[in-house]
Amino acid sequence: MVGTVVGDNSYENLWLRLHPAKLLNFSPIESLNISNHKILQAVAIGLQNSYFWNMIKVALITSGMLLCSNLFMTVAWYGHLKSLSDRPWFVAALISWGIALFEYLIQVPANRLGFSFMSLPQLKILQEVITLTVFVPFAVVVMGQPLKWDFLWAGCCMIGAVYFIFR
Repeated sequence: MVGTVVGDNSYENLWLRLHPAKLLNFSPIESLNISNHKILQAVAIGLQNSYFWNMIKVALITSGMLLCSNLFMTVAWYGHLKSLSDRPWFVAALISWGIALFEYLIQVPANRLGFSFMSLPQLKILQEVITLTVFVPFAVVVMGQPLKWDFLWAGCCMIGAVYFIFR
């Protein structure tokens, strides 16, 4: 429970001292003129909660890192189909492995950071949403594939997956 007092420190402060994401601290919201609005005061108190801000920051940083790693992954997995189609498969595999190294150098820390706030299924669905977000423009722009309604329907299915995993 966030806010439970343990000695002279709250659980939240203990978490911030022990957690690897503790470097991601936002300062609280300052000087809001909401003294007559009880609901806005409650919202402001919630927004000042550093646990809340850390959760948002970790989600954004994780998403950004996964987006970057997916760019490398997509090029590693599919780029050789266009640029190395005249080379033997093992040459394409070696080059793809070299590109994939950079993907893993970003993806592994991103998953470790994301797993500090998300469950494994939530992290996986986030990864799949990002993969589709990266793959569609790559397929259309780089690989010259036609833009189809199927991409939209796949996106709608991903929205459903996000709903069910994150609810």
